[in-house]
Amino acid sequence: METGNLISQLHIGSALLALILAAVVLIASKGTRFHKRMGYFFTISLVLVNGSAALMYNLTGRFNLLHVFVMISLGSLIYGMIPAIRRKPANWLRRHISGMTGAALGVWAAGLAELTIRVLPGFLNPTQIMGIAAGIGVVFFFLIGFLIGRFMKALPENP
Repeated sequence: METGNLISQLHIGSALLALILAAVVLIASKGTRFHKRMGYFFTISLVLVNGSAALMYNLTGRFNLLHVFVMISLGSLIYGMIPAIRRKPANWLRRHISGMTGAALGVWAAGLAELTIRVLPGFLNPTQIMGIAAGIGVVFFFLIGFLIGRFMKALPENP
């Protein structure tokens, strides 16, 4: 990744902030003023990460698979935030938990996959690197499902 231009610097800075805030929001007590504030900061940082990623074409020179993940990330964020802000529909809390857990762990999965792609080329061949990156994705897919289930179990029957 080129790091000399403003878009790349915005992407790296907002990604690091999103990684930290994702962990804070997942660990913090839910529904508190602190959780809500950190959640809004996380949302802003993730919008900046995805917005800057959408403007990056230096890998292939055109729209690619990484841009699809931008759309998935933004979809997860919208799915989780809009119901929480509006407090609608009736199952808004379940949608918030699902969307935001996916967004928070998704940014960690993306960060680890990025690290794998940047660090391992000196040690492994491309097939091995892609296997590790895919493995990270699979692990986080199941982790997201596990945490969503755990958070849902903590809810009353009809929140």
